[in-house]
Amino acid sequence: MDVLTHILLGILLGAIAGGDYWWWILFSIAPDIPQIFLYLLLGYRNKRKFLFPKAIDWDEFSNSKWSALFFLPHTVYAWALASLIFGPIASIAYGVHLLVDWPSHTGEWELRPFYPASQSLPGLFDGWKR
Repeated sequence: MDVLTHILLGILLGAIAGGDYWWWILFSIAPDIPQIFLYLLLGYRNKRKFLFPKAIDWDEFSNSKWSALFFLPHTVYAWALASLIFGPIASIAYGVHLLVDWPSHTGEWELRPFYPASQSLPGLFDGWKR
């Protein structure tokens, strides 16, 4: 899923559960925050409008050291750590992020819940298809 969808899910969770929307939004996008630098770098390197990379721009990074910026925050370890440190809002919002990402990530971007182990969860459709 894209960041906008995760933001909307954070707003929805805040509306359902109550509390400060900003915390729900923050933890709904938390697994994607480490990728912001890479996202902007790819857009810059490929001279994309507004620095927004296209799907093809990610190909060179899918099996590189940079891919850890995607895989590590999308693990059960990161979810458990966020849950322990920040509590129930983080646990629910972060967990929902992982659950909605799972079906839309296929191929080299399938979620690897125990990264760096190579075992992955096959997605149901390619949400990033060109």
